[in-house]
Order: sequence, then structure tokens, then C-alpha cells
Amino acid sequence: MRSRLRSLRYLLAEARLAAAEVVWLVVAALGSRLRSVGLILLMAWYGLCELFWFSAEKPADLVDQARPTTRRGRQQWRAAGKSLRWSAGTTVAALVAAQATVVVASNASWVDEEWDHAEYATLNCDDDEIFKTRGAGRLLGGGLLPLDVDTVATVGGVTVTNDGTTAHPDPANASDVGNDGYVNPLDVNALSLIDLPLTGGSLDELLSLDLANDVGVVNQFARAQSTGYSEGASGVVNDSGVIQTENNDNGTTPTLGTLKLSTLVEQVTGEAVSDVVSGVTDLNLEIGAVAGRASMDACMAAWTGDLDPYLDREYAVAGLAAVIDAPAVAALSGTLDTALDTVEASVDGLASDAGVVSGITSGVGSLLSGVLGTLSLGSVTLVGPTVDVDLTAARNLATATVSDDDNTVELDLATGDVRIDLASLIGEAYGGQGFNGSQEYGLNGLPPNTELVVNDAVTNALVDALTEALDGWVQDVLDAVEAALYAADVNLTLQIPLIGTVLGQTLQVATVSVVVSGTLQELLDNTATVTPTVTLLSTTGLLGAAVSALVNPLIDGIVGALTGGVAPMVGGVLETALFGTGGIVPTLGTTLSDATAPVVSVLADLLVGFLGVDGLVSLRANLQNDPTAGNDPDPDPVLTYADWESGSRVVPDHRFDVAALGIVVLGATGPAGNVDLELARGSVGVNCGIGSVWDREGLCDDY
Repeated sequence: MRSRLRSLRYLLAEARLAAAEVVWLVVAALGSRLRSVGLILLMAWYGLCELFWFSAEKPADLVDQARPTTRRGRQQWRAAGKSLRWSAGTTVAALVAAQATVVVASNASWVDEEWDHAEYATLNCDDDEIFKTRGAGRLLGGGLLPLDVDTVATVGGVTVTNDGTTAHPDPANASDVGNDGYVNPLDVNALSLIDLPLTGGSLDELLSLDLANDVGVVNQFARAQSTGYSEGASGVVNDSGVIQTENNDNGTTPTLGTLKLSTLVEQVTGEAVSDVVSGVTDLNLEIGAVAGRASMDACMAAWTGDLDPYLDREYAVAGLAAVIDAPAVAALSGTLDTALDTVEASVDGLASDAGVVSGITSGVGSLLSGVLGTLSLGSVTLVGPTVDVDLTAARNLATATVSDDDNTVELDLATGDVRIDLASLIGEAYGGQGFNGSQEYGLNGLPPNTELVVNDAVTNALVDALTEALDGWVQDVLDAVEAALYAADVNLTLQIPLIGTVLGQTLQVATVSVVVSGTLQELLDNTATVTPTVTLLSTTGLLGAAVSALVNPLIDGIVGALTGGVAPMVGGVLETALFGTGGIVPTLGTTLSDATAPVVSVLADLLVGFLGVDGLVSLRANLQNDPTAGNDPDPDPVLTYADWESGSRVVPDHRFDVAALGIVVLGATGPAGNVDLELARGSVGVNCGIGSVWDREGLCDDY
């Protein structure tokens, strides 16, 4: 009985709530000035149905039964759950709408069971013709001297707008790739047709683009669909707008082109780059393949009231390098040639080197001191040594290309060209990621609008890389010289007089002639050829008999000592002269190290001067307007890209752009005399709902 009373009381409560909802829905509909009386009656019908549909079951049970089964329906159900608070007064209309994947989007809110309301509109993200949309892709934009590149039609990229029924590409001859998408690859020849008012030349004199790549590094793509979805991309993207990260066939990362900084500096300032930075005659910025892509699903963003999950902006930078012509580097080639000439002359002079002569002659005495018996040693005569060394391998290093272990820097000694991998160098300091896994560090994965300043950490890393590369080169030279010297042919002859007392007279009773032949390494290994010859003073008569009696018993010992010891003794003396402290090879190392030290300073000063805090060039990666996707009305100024926030290039409200790389050159000279390029830009929006949902203040009226 009590159970029936509770059910009856619950049913009466439901009836009262249903009647109240019917009244509220009718008033709300009339207050919203809905155009269709049928919709008013439909709302009333849903309210009345609730009276008959609800039983003694709890409303939550009914809610569970009404959960949608389709994937999109479940997504919309969960999204609706963020903003709806289910209660005993929830209408069946809302449940039916969720099951049918049709949602009522409004700015209503629930606070203390009081109701607020605004105009209603319906959304079904599976429908067409519910949004006006825009997408754009542009590889090259910004300012170049007084020229606004954004106004140049020949490099204008591609823009697609959808008026709610039809996609319209600009330019009209862009290639249709399906699903309201279009591509318009950049014609590099167009650069030669763009005149630069300040220089009197054409754009390709300052920016040369490279098309000799297997990936579409100059593709420009846009898509705009009436479902609310749009995307824009440019750079290393395929005809579907997807960023590509393949290497070239030879394994190298693709390049976009070269910005000729020295030409630009000379045109703007009237000064050669060598006047700006001593020791440098040419400077270019080599830009790797880049890509920027933006996409947005405006319908889902409107449906959920949350833009972030449905706005995506990404970028890629394959590489960035400074290419420098530094005479100081080319001068190292001449320094090495001169130093090797000195080495050869010093080696040739070993025969007259007092230290070498003294070392060998005294060494002979040490060898024979225990085997001479009653004999004594006269003045040893040395002929030689001659050392025939071939330094070809070392001389070839005068035109070598040298680098550090990580290939951060590369120096061509033949031409003086230096390539500094800025992507790796700066990427390591800022925590950037490589392009496709082939590089440990790079300019990818950085926060929006990261300014790539050459700070102390970058400078120190550059100095370390240059020092490692040049020290490695010096060591390579020393190793080559060392190998050549150990392989050099050594020849010498020793004349060793033996003094004895014969028949009461002190005479030179014999002479030992020793011929030594072999490489320096063979001398040290005691595998060189040593040929001793003993000549007695006389072998006839009484004198001869006396000499023979005195010397012959000692000959085997003397010959054995010389044969077994003279080669390593001579080799040791020569090794000390060549490689010991103050020797020929250490002196060569000091000469080369002294020559490389200024090169490190010149290149480090150059990079700081151009890319430092107050440098002539400013680089930014991952350019974005309001990187918080529009949800922060006052973002941190450090995180914004100023050129898109105000001025002639301002990005309109509710539009979202990304560019892979921004390059500003000579910004201190003012807008009439600088370069302010944006590379690989993608753009989406403004996207506007047809009707009252996401109308965006009429910003899509001209689509």
C-alpha cells in the first residue's frame, strides 16, 4: 500500500513538473520569437508526453536507457553532459534529441535551479550546409623591404571559402583535389618577376628557392567544407594537406632555399658584410623544408562550447643553417702548407742538428762501453742521417672539409665556406626536436612563437663545436705527419775508430763502419738493416800479428753490440727530435692551434652579431596568433606574434594561423628597410554557423 502511495505521489509530482515545463517551453519559445508555431506545439507535445512516459522508475534509469548507440551520438552525449545537469525536470525532448544526434545549442546555464535562456538553433555535425568556412595555405608571406609580399598575387598561395553550399578557390585555377580541397603549388619562376623597390632587383636575388627535392616543399593547400571543417597548409605537405617528413633519396633532409643576407645588408645599409663583421665576406641563411598546417572543426567546437580540442596547429622545420664565407678559414689551408714546408726543412736538417749528432755519437759509446776491453773509442764520425718523408697525406688536409662529431659545424678549408647547423645548435639549447628522427635536436616541438636567440648557451655550444672541429683537424694533420715520419726511410753511416796500445804505441788499431738503413719504425722495432764492417790497421808482419791479437778477441762483442743496439738507439734519438718537447711535430701543432683560435672567435662573434639579443636577424619558430586558441583574452605578450596582433597584417578575430618560421632582418632600420618573412603558413577561419549559432558577428558575410 505504501509502495503504491509513493508511486502515486511520484506520478503527481511528475505531472506538476511536466505541466510547469510545458508552460515554460511555450513562454520560452514565444520569447525567442521562434518563427514556427509548429515548433511551439512540438515542444508542448514533448512536455505532455513526459507525463505518460515517466513511471515510478528514477529519472536516471530512463536517462541510461536513452543513451545513444552510434559513435557520434556517444561523443555528443558526453559533450552534452558537460553542460547539462539532469534532474527530475529533464525533458524527454532533450533525451530524444541526444539519441537522434541532434543537439540544441544555446547559452543557457543552470544556477540554483533558476533558468536563463537565449535564442535556440539546432546542430547536427553530420549535416552539410550548416557552416560558412575558410582555409588557406601560403608558403611565402610577410614583408620584404618596402614590399608587402601578402599583396603579390603570384605568390599568393591558395584560399578556399565555402558559402554554406559551394567551395570557392582563390585563385580560381587552383587544382581540385576533392572534398572541397584545392592545391596551388608555388611557381618559383614567379620570384624573378617580383621587383623590389629598394634594391631595384628582383626577389630571387635575395631569396632563391630549391625545387630539386622529391617532396612537395612548395605545395600550398586549403579546404573548406560546409560541415564546419576547414584546413590550410603549405610547405612540405601533400595534396591532402598532410605534413611529410621523408628525407631525400640520398638520405639528406630537403631544403627550401637560401636567403642571401650579405646581399640584403649591402643593399639596405650600403656596407659590405665584411664591414659589419670582420673576417666574413658573405653570409646566407639556408632554410630547410618547412611546413605549417591548421585545421578546425567548428561544428564540434560549437556543439561542445570548447574550441581547443577541435583546433589543431602544427609545423615542421627540416633544418636551418648559416652559410658563411670566411677568409680566415680559407687561410688555414695556406698556413698548413707553409707549416709542412717547415717540417720538411727541419727533417732535412736533422743531419746537421747538434742534438741529433751528439745523441747518436754518444749513444755509440754507450753501446760499446762494455765490450771494448783494453781498447778505447776514438771520435765517431756520422754521415747522415737522411730522412726521406712523404707528407702528401698531410698536405691533402689543407683542402679538407672538417666538422665536429655531431656535424653542427662544417668548414671547407679549400673555399673558406662554413656551414653552422642552427637547427641543431639552437634546438639543443631550447629543447627542440629533430625533423624526422635523423637529428637529435632541431626546431620542432617548440612552444608557439619561440624566439631563437643566440644566447650564452648557444654561443658556448658553438665555440665548443668549432673548437672540436678545428682541434680534430689539427690532430688529423699531426697524425698524418706522424704516420709519414714513422714510415720515412732513414739512412746513415757511422765511422767508429778503435784505439789501442800495440808494441808500446797508442794507435788506431781498427775502424768499424756501420751502415744503417730502414724506416723510423723499423729502427725502433730493431728490424732495420744494420751492416757493420771492421777494418784492422794492419794484418801483416809483426804489427799485424799484434793488432790481430789485440782486436780479434773483441770483434764479435763489438759487432754484436752494434748490430743489436745501434738501430733502436738511432731511432730513439730521431723520435725525440721529431716528437719530443720542442720537437718538430709539437711545434707544428702549436703553429696550427695558434692559427685556428682566431677562426673560432670570428665565427662566434658573427653568430652573436647576427642572431644575438641585439642582432641583425631575428628568428621565431611556430608562429601563432593567440596561441591559447582564443580562450585567453589577454595572453602573455611574450607568447604572441606581434605582426598578427595589430597593424596591416592583423589576423581577424576567430581566425587561427600558424607559420613554421619567421625571419626578420635589419628590423632596427624600420619597416621600410627590413625583411620580415613568414614561411609555410596555414590558416583556418573565420568559420560561421548558418543561423544564430557561431555567427561570429557577420565576419563570414563575404564568403
